[in-house]
Formats: sequence, structure tokens, C-alpha cells
Amino acid sequence: FMNKPVAVISASSRITGGDKAHESIMLTLQMIEANIPQKSTLQIGVVGTKINSKAEILDPTTREQLKSVLNSLISSI
Repeated sequence: FMNKPVAVISASSRITGGDKAHESIMLTLQMIEANIPQKSTLQIGVVGTKINSKAEILDPTTREQLKSVLNSLISSI
């Protein structure tokens, strides 16, 4: 992962969006000098209300946030 662009997305049933796990993986990736573009991270809280049983994204805001993260990652490659 050294100097490689990565995106970090965490999701949780809690409103915090997996903040502790997100923080932990961010620290780990920083320690191994991964390239984390500024707009390539996302925490999704209460994820069960935003997707259906087929894992399709129902929430338009979450869909746009995911697109933004992916576009940021792609533009850094």
C-alpha cells in the first residue's frame, strides 16, 4: 500500500458510522504510508436504513457520497 491511493469507507448500524474502526484503519494506512486522497473517505451511519436486502443503495445522499469518494480515488490514480 505504500504510496498507493486508497479509499476508506466504513459503515455501521450505529449513527457513528463505525467511527472507531474508521479511525483505526486510517491510522494503520497512514503508518504504512498509503496515499489517502482528501475526499476519499466516508463513514456511513445507520447503514441498514440506506440499503435494501440486495445491497442496493436506496439513500440518494449516500449514493452521491459514494460516487464522490470513488471519483476522488479514480482521479488520484
